[in-house]
Amino acid sequence: MSGSDMRLRKAKTETLQRELEQRDTSSPPEVTGPLKSPDDAQFVSSIHFQETQRFPKSVTWDISKRCNFKCTYCNPRISNQTDPLRTRDEVFSAAFKIMRDFAPSQRISWIFTGGEPTLHPFYLELCEMLFGKQHVVHTQTNGSRLPSYYAELIRWSCVGISVHLEFASPEKIAEVTRAIIKMKLSDPQASRHWFGVRIMVAPGMFEKAHALYKTLMAIPDIGPHGTVYMSALYDKDEYDQMMTYDPDEFRAILALS
Repeated sequence: MSGSDMRLRKAKTETLQRELEQRDTSSPPEVTGPLKSPDDAQFVSSIHFQETQRFPKSVTWDISKRCNFKCTYCNPRISNQTDPLRTRDEVFSAAFKIMRDFAPSQRISWIFTGGEPTLHPFYLELCEMLFGKQHVVHTQTNGSRLPSYYAELIRWSCVGISVHLEFASPEKIAEVTRAIIKMKLSDPQASRHWFGVRIMVAPGMFEKAHALYKTLMAIPDIGPHGTVYMSALYDKDEYDQMMTYDPDEFRAILALS
């Protein structure tokens, strides 16, 4: 699932989807039954719905496909070790053009993905610049930088870590999580930024993923300041097809999703 698709509003069940399509105008929105309009279905929207209301202009930017991981389930058209990194001038020029031409005098919700966006040596500077202009920034990262890097990043950007257990060290992810939580507790600016860890679970990897989940959930203050969950994976060549899981393993992943 792409970052853009994750931000779209979705009905959770076929029944709710039918209710949306029926648009029964005879029922007020506060009663159960067919919904009056999609606007009455905020409770089935994505977690980003309120943010979309606050920031109507949104930019999802795969800043480069270059990644320092080589996960077997990632399609090289999305993530690889060969695509060039962008230069500082290229990225900053594009960012200023977007602000000038796409959303003049408006706040933008920026989502940076890749590849791995933090491979760019100027990435912290980019986030600080956008934050300084009162935009909201979200970074989707594999968590491979030093804990001190992420402690600084959380001051300028929301941080979502996608843990790929083929390459990521569970101990390192725990250290990064502690550093981010520590900064959120000590810095009012950082405390306002969302932080989450999504553990990507390939078939047969649930036990290792669950061990990391328990480690992260045991970190003091993780509850108020961080979200930890699991995610099943899609086939790298068939984007709409889930990878094949043992039914019990799949149910266990869903229970922690």
